[in-house]
Amino acid sequence: MKKKAIYSFIVFAILFCTTGKNLYSQSSYPNVIFILADDMGYGDLSCNNPDSKINTVNLDALAKEGMRFTAAHSSSSVCTPSRYSILTGRYNWRSVLKSGVFNAYNPPLIDSSRITIADIFNNKGYNTAVIGKWHLGLGFPTTDKKAAKFNAKNGETNIDFKKAFPQGPNDLGFNYFYGIAASADMPPYMFIRNRYFSSSYDTIKGNEKKMNADHSKFFRPGPASIAVEPKDVLPAISTEAVNYIKQQTSAKPFFLYFPITAPHTPVAPSDQFVGASKLHPYLDFCLEVDHTVGKIISTLKEKGLYENTVIIFTSDNGYAPYVDVKFLEDHGHYPSYIYRGYKADAWEGGHRVPLIVSWPNKIEAAKISNEPVSLTDWFATAANITQTKIPDNAGEDSYNLLPLLLGKKYPHPLREAIVSHSIKGEFCIQQGAWKLILCNEKAAGGAWLADKRFDASQGNTPYMLFNMELDPGETVNVYHKNPEIVSRLKILLTSYINKGRSTKGKPQKNDFAEKWPQINWTENR
Repeated sequence: MKKKAIYSFIVFAILFCTTGKNLYSQSSYPNVIFILADDMGYGDLSCNNPDSKINTVNLDALAKEGMRFTAAHSSSSVCTPSRYSILTGRYNWRSVLKSGVFNAYNPPLIDSSRITIADIFNNKGYNTAVIGKWHLGLGFPTTDKKAAKFNAKNGETNIDFKKAFPQGPNDLGFNYFYGIAASADMPPYMFIRNRYFSSSYDTIKGNEKKMNADHSKFFRPGPASIAVEPKDVLPAISTEAVNYIKQQTSAKPFFLYFPITAPHTPVAPSDQFVGASKLHPYLDFCLEVDHTVGKIISTLKEKGLYENTVIIFTSDNGYAPYVDVKFLEDHGHYPSYIYRGYKADAWEGGHRVPLIVSWPNKIEAAKISNEPVSLTDWFATAANITQTKIPDNAGEDSYNLLPLLLGKKYPHPLREAIVSHSIKGEFCIQQGAWKLILCNEKAAGGAWLADKRFDASQGNTPYMLFNMELDPGETVNVYHKNPEIVSRLKILLTSYINKGRSTKGKPQKNDFAEKWPQINWTENR
């Protein structure tokens, strides 16, 4: 019997045996909407950045109605691994993906036997949906039962565009899926509904091997539908999400995971938002993201569901510097705010992300939390909201945020430490004020572009240590001055790797990797 089947049986048995024993009725569970922006920087929100060149009015209003976090971190500074951690409550480097990201044709990264956040809600009677960007691998239907492939020069492919996907979100706790396979700049440029392509393959789009100066177009060549254009992707998934909410009632709770495709490339705001920022298309796109959040909120209110809905807004990683970073910063807009680095980096700007949480009458309005938290923590938080016990082989790196959100007493700090990861698979760990980056300065950032604001040399050290309270810009490497802190953090991170978890519970195993050079400070590399 699969692990999920066993888990579902246990949950049912517990519910059956404990009816009336401190459990909510199904109708009193809150709805949960998790909105995940794509490559949106911490400093792109005006509530985070007083010098932002745009006004994110809907996100600012959401922050005034709930809690805004100033020290939230994604587990990775790029998308596929970050999304893995959100859905599983497990650090991404425990999976087979030790570095890099997926393309659309990769097989599923999350094994169907692994419990996801959608399973938690599904097993408590929720309607569950994912609408938007998946980017965690799909089991593509192929004519030869081999891995999916596509020849962009002549259109030859083994993908069967009319058959059902044998593996996908519907196997990971989601009742409904509508969206795209990966990023909006990765083929196939076609929409998927549940297990089938909902738009036809009738052309090839994209004709550049590399992104050019025009960030608004599809550039990677691949199969596409004539009807799918970059500027239409965000409106399409937004309309789908709004319609999904309209179908819901107060009789049964729902969980909507809404990973939107903006402001990631193609930077293609819809006609309504072109020029809205009066500065740059990227900022126009950020304003469309803000508008999308506003539509979700207004739909909830129209349906009378807003008061019983938890809304979470965040981003998968930091801002992508290849989208005209010099122009934006020269004009006074800093997507990473005061923090060093961008998407893909081990520097703070790669993984410190915006996070706002609203829950009317539960979370005190206009609260600001400086508590360091990880996006992995939503798994355990979902389990606590639904009063679900997490088995040892799930949510290995997830801490429950519910006491913090509800203003209850909790051990401070909530987390022992936070671990994040760069696109190259380099680690950093922060405990209290101290952040240790387990690589040298060159390897820590600049996968695409270095952050020119911070050009001070960090010295020729194998690793780097920073006091984030005194030096949030990571400009003064104090590695040689604090050997005992370096040693302590290395030992702690090594224990997290060896135990297969960073929370309490039985030790677990990381997914196998024949080579893992990034953990060169341990004996098990």
